[in-house]
Amino acid sequence: SKKLQVLKMTNCINITGRGLMPLRGSSVVKQIDLSLVGKYDNPTFKICPSVDDATKICQLADTTKHNNKLPRITEDEVLPILDSIIDATPRAALQQLTLPKSFRNGASPTPLMEDFIFKYDSHLEVLGGTCTKCKCASQEEEEEEHECNVWGNENINGNPWFIDDEESQFYGCQNFTCYVCLGHYCLRGCVGHCSECERSYCSDCNPILECDGCGKEKCGECWKTKSCGCVAESVMEEQRIAY
Repeated sequence: SKKLQVLKMTNCINITGRGLMPLRGSSVVKQIDLSLVGKYDNPTFKICPSVDDATKICQLADTTKHNNKLPRITEDEVLPILDSIIDATPRAALQQLTLPKSFRNGASPTPLMEDFIFKYDSHLEVLGGTCTKCKCASQEEEEEEHECNVWGNENINGNPWFIDDEESQFYGCQNFTCYVCLGHYCLRGCVGHCSECERSYCSDCNPILECDGCGKEKCGECWKTKSCGCVAESVMEEQRIAY
């Protein structure tokens, strides 16, 4: 755990989070993905109403991930460990965090989750940085043209590093950071959120494309495999091919 920099718990739906204890206080881990799903899977788990008892395979063709049981991971086990990573000395290295969908219940967030969002947002605010893509020549140019030196400053843009809008689909998701390259980007077309896998990507690693019909925004990889069912979806074909 002293050398681990990236942790992705793909399909580990039986963990409670207690096994993450070796990461407590880590000052080297840079990325943690606890969504428990594959890279381009929707993070929402639902009990499948049509599981074949013999194969345990869901018989429904649906973009939402189904399973025969829900994840066991809990805030009580995980968030204190993440707190200790943020508090690591001399300086925490954590740059990108993906929480389980079950933690990101904006309709009724727990006090533990609300406190963590504030703390992690403050941690990212201290890390700061400038937009990797814009690469403005000077501080003055950033402020005048791009404002890409602004990260989560509510007095200016009102876009926190870690989304705390309880009505947003992306409540509890991270802003400004690409899931793939971990670079920091401004929101002026340099980075965006995919409405399908609910991760953020920069325009170089996995561009976010919008359907001209329904307005859904998905990353290029999700558009390749998941239809929005919109009659105007054909307008995306040229963009998909170009991608």
